[in-house]
Amino acid sequence: MPLDQHVTQLAINYRLSPPSFDISSSKPVHRFPQPIHDVAVSFNYIISTILPALFRTSDSDAQDPNIYLAGSHIGGALATGLALSEPNVISAVAVHNAVVDWVSLDEYGTPNPAGKGKKPGGDPDSIAAAAQSLIASRTELFPTPSAYFDPFASPVLFLRAPGRDTPSTHAEALGLLDGLSDDTLTGIATEESAAHLITPPTTPTHEAANHDMSTYGPYDDDLPPFVPPTITPPLSPHDHDRRPVRRRKVLRRWPPVGNPESITLPRFQIFTTPPTDVQDGVGWLLHRQTEELSILLRRACFWGRETGYAEEQVGVTEVVPGQDGEDVATATAMGSWLAERMDEDGEAWARTQKLHDAVARSRRDEAADAQRGWRAT
Repeated sequence: MPLDQHVTQLAINYRLSPPSFDISSSKPVHRFPQPIHDVAVSFNYIISTILPALFRTSDSDAQDPNIYLAGSHIGGALATGLALSEPNVISAVAVHNAVVDWVSLDEYGTPNPAGKGKKPGGDPDSIAAAAQSLIASRTELFPTPSAYFDPFASPVLFLRAPGRDTPSTHAEALGLLDGLSDDTLTGIATEESAAHLITPPTTPTHEAANHDMSTYGPYDDDLPPFVPPTITPPLSPHDHDRRPVRRRKVLRRWPPVGNPESITLPRFQIFTTPPTDVQDGVGWLLHRQTEELSILLRRACFWGRETGYAEEQVGVTEVVPGQDGEDVATATAMGSWLAERMDEDGEAWARTQKLHDAVARSRRDEAADAQRGWRAT
């Protein structure tokens, strides 16, 4: 990402690769929560080892270096989750078309008959087809539904309830259990649950690890979104009669614990490229997720604050692709925004340092005056 000033740029190359349909393939399989682990471990190494080595100083009052995050699509979701769990050490975040909600894809998964309930922007049937494609990818990238109900995989769940219970299996999530025999249902649950034997549980970053997930619920109209990976018990004979229960997507408190005044959300800038083609289903899906993320960040993280302040802290930029294409235009816009934040933080640091120096001089002068007065007596 191009930046107009001297900064240290580090990339976290997280691992994510779905299973191959070729049984002879030796390609390694990395499914969620592997990317979450990679980002958490890498970030902890950066702040504990790399940054102290790069910015080593003997001044005990020296300010810690500012940390800025940037990412797009799944990388944008990982950056969002990291910022919400490590707000005290991150200064600003820039994300582009982040996939922040894998749970609600099922709400778009059926083509819209006769255009009922049509929302402005985007063809409903194209959006439904795009949702079905992303749901297929979701089934490959996540071993069980509990993995994408994890707030670190779907960061909007830090800010609101999922609106449904966590399915036991992918088959249940897709509504494929109706009419199956009890033996078949048990086999599906056992087969999908076996993935937990080789998939380690989610390891959040060091601050998030201390958060009690029970603070996200239970609600009188919802259940906690996070189900720790365990062996799923066999489905009961009555499970195949169960239909997904819709629940209200109630707003959640952020931060989940402690005094809200003691934690400030990093500056967020959400970049999106509004589709110009109504048939661009994926583009409209991501655009809607972008809109919801900005609304939730402003409401959940700045509850009771003035609207203008929330909009200043969480901004949205629509990127218009130029001659060089969307990727170049987006990288340029994100780099420019981050450079502006760095300039602002640098000026704020300079003012703080100037005040610190003035206070230090005043104390030295007071000590010198006291010393002269003692000698005079």
